[in-house]
Amino acid sequence: RADGTTIPVELSITRLPTTNGPPIFTGFVRDLTARKQAEHAVRFQAQLLDTVDQAVIATDVAGTIIYWNRFAETLYGWRAAEVIGRPIVDVTPAPTTKAQAEAILERLRGGERWSGEFVLQRRDGTTFPAFVTDTPVYDAEGQLVAIVGVSLDITERKQTEEASRFLAEASAVLASSLDDTTILQHLAQLAVPLLADWCAVDMVEADGSFRRLAVAHVDPDKVELAWELERRYGFDPNLPEGAAKVLRTGQSMLYPIISDALLAQVAQDAEHLHLLQCVGLRSGIIVPLVARERTLGAISLGAAESSRTFGPADLRLAEDLARRAALAIDNARLYQAAQDAVRLRDDFLSIAAHELKTPVTSLLGHSQLLQRRAARDGALGERNLRALQVIEAQAERLTRLINALLEVSRLATGHFHLDRQPLDLAGLVRRVYEEVQPMLEGYQLELVCPDQPVMIDGDALRLEQVLQNLIQNAVKYSPQRNPIRVSLELQDDHAILAVADRGIGIPPAALPNLFQRFFRAANLAQKDTAGMGIGLYVVHEIVSRHGGRVEVTSEEGQGSTFRVVLPLRDSGVTNPDTRVVDSQY
Repeated sequence: RADGTTIPVELSITRLPTTNGPPIFTGFVRDLTARKQAEHAVRFQAQLLDTVDQAVIATDVAGTIIYWNRFAETLYGWRAAEVIGRPIVDVTPAPTTKAQAEAILERLRGGERWSGEFVLQRRDGTTFPAFVTDTPVYDAEGQLVAIVGVSLDITERKQTEEASRFLAEASAVLASSLDDTTILQHLAQLAVPLLADWCAVDMVEADGSFRRLAVAHVDPDKVELAWELERRYGFDPNLPEGAAKVLRTGQSMLYPIISDALLAQVAQDAEHLHLLQCVGLRSGIIVPLVARERTLGAISLGAAESSRTFGPADLRLAEDLARRAALAIDNARLYQAAQDAVRLRDDFLSIAAHELKTPVTSLLGHSQLLQRRAARDGALGERNLRALQVIEAQAERLTRLINALLEVSRLATGHFHLDRQPLDLAGLVRRVYEEVQPMLEGYQLELVCPDQPVMIDGDALRLEQVLQNLIQNAVKYSPQRNPIRVSLELQDDHAILAVADRGIGIPPAALPNLFQRFFRAANLAQKDTAGMGIGLYVVHEIVSRHGGRVEVTSEEGQGSTFRVVLPLRDSGVTNPDTRVVDSQY
């Protein structure tokens, strides 16, 4: 200036086109003082963030780096002197995100602020996810002079999110089966390729030996190589390293680097070592499968083609997966043991019922024979005659219990069959009513039934059993002189057979379990009411096998209504269903 001070300027000179004479130039000079001051302010403000654990980078409007803080040097691996003056799009974006970075820079030049997740690249070529915030900076005149970007490495957060998603998926997959062999296959397939390139699962057998039960790799040929190694060399439980050590100790092992020296410790001979080297394992993790303080097996994870190196975070994730898998395997085995116990119980009930049936039938027959002789000859006194009547009544009760157990056994073993024929359900209901009504001393049995036939496809004997069971239940759980109502009605393409009482009712908590084998509601035990919890189970099974359903409405202390819904003949309804409804009687 005239006063001797200097200022930074931007000079632009252009030659004008002429036909004759000397060349003519035009020049434009722009004072950059404010801009330079703003850039200086940007650098100063950025320097204040040197101690922050985030990368702070400033560029000019063109995208050339003008500031690079200390944490940026740590995060990216570039020293400030190496990158200042270079275009930022050539330094920080990963190759896959460079075009996106250029588009974001254009938006920033237009005055927009940008923030979001972005994949960046370090000096060594490795990439990482980051959360980036880019902000335009203006001078006092409102002129865009710089852009400041702040980058936060979110690798750990992403790994945590991915691990959570993986474990959630793993839990769902592991819980989808109650067969331990299927669970082991799912386990191996889950781990590849998200956690590792290789996965093998070794289990402890009942005799204490070890056996490999699952192997996974993205390449089926390599899976066959792993099985070939297993067939040729087996599993040596005394090896000083590897799965054998984990199965012996129950402690996890992390091998960040799998060296030839380590492979030599587990190889049985030179050929074995060569084959292990061909597998190409670079890093490994082995974690035990532990449930109820017992080591069930071990999961071996290996990195090969991916060249990844396992670390403590990978070990923690593998241990979490192993805990979930061990729980699933243990549950599957407990379930199988429970199923075996149920089958054993059903077999015992069937055998016991058959063995009891013969002597009880003989006892019942002889008691009836003695009663007939006594009635004919008058040889027994009244007291002895009453004793014979008690013997007969108890023998008949035992017969009913034995027959109920046999029904349960047939249902459980698949030997329960229906003889479905065209059947007039209304006729069956009237016949059962006429047979039962005279025997219900002290009870009022009401019947509402259409006069015309109600035709279904059904087994008459089994459906009579259903109605008899429901009436007997109503009598058993109702005070004397209370009415019991049996009704049959038509509704759309279904027949509705209902038995209603005004008895003790059913507690709401018992309704969902009402049709399970041997289930009895709590209020029955309190009232010391006899029963085995079989009748309603048999009712439900018979009705379901007819393509029908059983509905219950009940209020404790007020009574219950059981409705048997059966499809009419040729209605096309075949799917069984059961619905339990808690509502007032």
